[in-house]
Amino acid sequence: MGNNMKNKTDFSIGIGILVFCTVMLQQIMLLPAPAGSELFSARSFPLGIDIFLFILSALLVYSSFKTQKVQSEWPENAIRVRIGLMALSILGYVLFFIFAGDLSIQNAWPIGTVFAVSTFLFLMIAQLITGYKNWVKIFLIAIITTIFFYFIFVHFFKVPLP
Repeated sequence: MGNNMKNKTDFSIGIGILVFCTVMLQQIMLLPAPAGSELFSARSFPLGIDIFLFILSALLVYSSFKTQKVQSEWPENAIRVRIGLMALSILGYVLFFIFAGDLSIQNAWPIGTVFAVSTFLFLMIAQLITGYKNWVKIFLIAIITTIFFYFIFVHFFKVPLP
């Protein structure tokens, strides 16, 4: 590892995500398996995401040995700030989803309102954190992605959303 590794940031993040995927796989396997001839179940979507993320992480670890050497400390200050802001925005998304979900149940809001609003806001904020500057593209990406995820969860996976 020592002399051959070219990018310690990619290696460290890749290993961290691989560990996360391994733990998540164990948790996903606790979900119910498909019943009978059913193709999809409660574990299908998370399992697919976990496998995809595992593959991408393995590629990141592999590429950390192939890229040019980076002469900086890990993580760089700009990246550290973005990582912190993204972590806070994810926490905010989850907390908003939980508390607004309770409100939606108490006040009988239309199905999917909390999901749509919280996902749209999170995607707008996440794009700003990652450096997108074109407001039209930010808005379009957020709205199209929110509608896509709503359709997938409600109509394909039949998940009731708050």
